[in-house]
Amino acid sequence: AGIPAWEKDGLPIEGKKANKSVEKKATDKAYIEKNGVQLVVEQDENKNMVYGPWYVEMIKNLPENIALVDVREADDFAAGHHPGALNIAFDEKKAKDFTDKVMAVGKTVILNCSAGATATEAMDAIIKNGGDVNKIFFVDANLDCDKKNKCTLEINEPL
Repeated sequence: AGIPAWEKDGLPIEGKKANKSVEKKATDKAYIEKNGVQLVVEQDENKNMVYGPWYVEMIKNLPENIALVDVREADDFAAGHHPGALNIAFDEKKAKDFTDKVMAVGKTVILNCSAGATATEAMDAIIKNGGDVNKIFFVDANLDCDKKNKCTLEINEPL
């Protein structure tokens, strides 16, 4: 425990640099690819989390093979959403039904919500209910859209 454990794990300690083995190399990719979707590298803590910079560019011209699924309640969705997004509200009590509905979309799916928490919970439920983790992903972002579906987006940092 304490400083020796931090040093062993390569974590920075005041006045010292992290171990070289843990430092990210300039040539390392900041993302991995899965089924045409860029995901954050840190998949242990962020299973199927979409890589933010890729998402920001991708939603400007949504590819035919990708469906955005907004997991918020219908009234929140109606108040504003990404253009082209589908609404499949996530209800923890009906997680299996939700998983089945998302699977029925028939495309690569990216889940989103207004702040990232519900999309994260929905992704966890899909994993627990046997959803296809090769085709379903989520974005952790703060999304604010008006009635005309003009949106501002701020990507949250991976855990």
